[in-house]
Amino acid sequence: MGIGIDIEPCAPLPSELDPLVLTADERWRADAGSAEERGLRTRWVLSAKEATYKAMYPLTRKALEFSDLEVLWGPRGFVSVLRCPAPPFPEGTSFAGHSAAAGGYIANAVALRPAW
Repeated sequence: MGIGIDIEPCAPLPSELDPLVLTADERWRADAGSAEERGLRTRWVLSAKEATYKAMYPLTRKALEFSDLEVLWGPRGFVSVLRCPAPPFPEGTSFAGHSAAAGGYIANAVALRPAW
């Protein structure tokens, strides 16, 4: 079992951080809208990846790059997909997460459940 929580200010990230934080597919999906909207989406993706990493790290002890996770958003939160093996998780493992915004902050959380 692992739990990861990340809280960030609800403020856009500078566009020069996009190549560091976002994969090519994430950049393509985040490209619509104003510069401020793109920056906010990048901040959400960063936070989702951080929450996923924090949940995984106690089990993997592997330092991941932002490009090692792909974040997909849906109506109930997000899914982070592992793009490389990080034992005990094989490449392609998906982790479900939840998002919220309040009081000028965004929060993302991931809880890893044991596979029984």
